[in-house]
Amino acid sequence: MLLAGGENGGKTTRAAELVAGLQQLGYLITGFLAKGLWQAGVRSGFDLWEVSSGRTAPLARRGLASDLMFGGYGFLPEAMQMGREALRPERVSAADLVIVDEVGRWELSGGGWAKELDSLLEIPPKSTILVVRSEFAFEVAARWGRQNPVQFDFREASAERLLSIWRT
Repeated sequence: MLLAGGENGGKTTRAAELVAGLQQLGYLITGFLAKGLWQAGVRSGFDLWEVSSGRTAPLARRGLASDLMFGGYGFLPEAMQMGREALRPERVSAADLVIVDEVGRWELSGGGWAKELDSLLEIPPKSTILVVRSEFAFEVAARWGRQNPVQFDFREASAERLLSIWRT
């Protein structure tokens, strides 16, 4: 499933609602969400929330000098490692759902979570949600080999509607 929407439009918030609802229903979820940080109305960074443990860590900060740079953000190795751990094959195969927020330009160019997403093709989870900007949805679906993925525009798909997919 692709949960698609515009930049800064609430995709992560909707994904967090979905994760919380599924966890209440007893689903085992692995993966992560990248929660945005704002200062004076400007995106200043992201924190990574690893959904199975609830742990959070600083993921990226605007203007931070780092060995991992993309889109004006410096990425912190500890959070990147935490995300990689959440997508390890043994965790993926044990989970009911894997969620990755966000998949976009960096992954399409081979960086970010691309290697881990490639491994999902080798050990397919029961269900996968990739949070993407609408502009990258087709490329993300094609890159990670999903034929006809279910795609929801987060503005049109309430958390309750998304939850109904797993209830049936």
